[in-house]
Amino acid sequence: MARCFCKSYYLIGMAFSAWLACGAAAAASDTLSDSEVFWVDAEHAGLLTRLAGGDNAPTAAVVLVHDALGRDARADQYVAQLAAAGIAVLEVELRAISLDGTTPDAGPEDAKEGAARATAAAAALARGARVDPARIGAIGFGAGAWAVLLAPRTADGYDPFAARALLYPGCGALGQALAMSMDGPLALLAAPRERAAPKARRLLLHGDADPFNLPVDCANLAAAVAEAHLVRRVTYAGAGYGWDTLALGSSAWTTRLPAPGVPGGRARAAPWPELATLSAARVAAFLAEALASERRP
Repeated sequence: MARCFCKSYYLIGMAFSAWLACGAAAAASDTLSDSEVFWVDAEHAGLLTRLAGGDNAPTAAVVLVHDALGRDARADQYVAQLAAAGIAVLEVELRAISLDGTTPDAGPEDAKEGAARATAAAAALARGARVDPARIGAIGFGAGAWAVLLAPRTADGYDPFAARALLYPGCGALGQALAMSMDGPLALLAAPRERAAPKARRLLLHGDADPFNLPVDCANLAAAVAEAHLVRRVTYAGAGYGWDTLALGSSAWTTRLPAPGVPGGRARAAPWPELATLSAARVAAFLAEALASERRP
């Protein structure tokens, strides 16, 4: 009974999220999209959004992993942009989220769980959602970006994602975690199995006013990732953590979100609506280009 109750409770949350997402997408775009609950496996579900009225031909898709506190409005513009480009988006949580607001800070084990969930979500899309398995990408916000970067290869040894977009992943803490890994950083980055194998693409976005994503740390992280993949790093002047959070009331409104990889740390998030629109368009363009043709690193 407990398992069924958890599923029902989760579905209520997902249905509410779908209602919010549809409203936000309609406000952000004139393109209509359909959203539905999509089961990754018997225990985990996500919110799948795709362009309404499309044909049955396999499409590109993106797995979107939310930040530590679960789904919020940050994803809406990205989902709307991608859906308008004909790319399906499956939103998943980094970890199990309590709807009563008592979810503890995310730790290393949550990042591992989220990374495994991201790979499982890609496999589920390839199996049952009219998706081309060679044209799947990923987006992660904060701790979700940490999970996206570390999402492991599939059981048959393939990189599940042709492209990955990372938004303010906590470059300092993530770089330290890679450096201290017993398996070695390249093993954690889904490096190509053979030297001649094509490199998948990575996009790293961060602000220069974010103490948890300092430019020097993000440059070092990008350099480490570049040993295995093609990396594009974009730094937004004056932006802090979570510039794409939803502004409530005054333009001076801010909130504090869990800092990726820093237990007990809090990052000040100051909404910047204009930059949020720009970054959503940039991420959508990057993924649309990367997923336009078949790639299977």
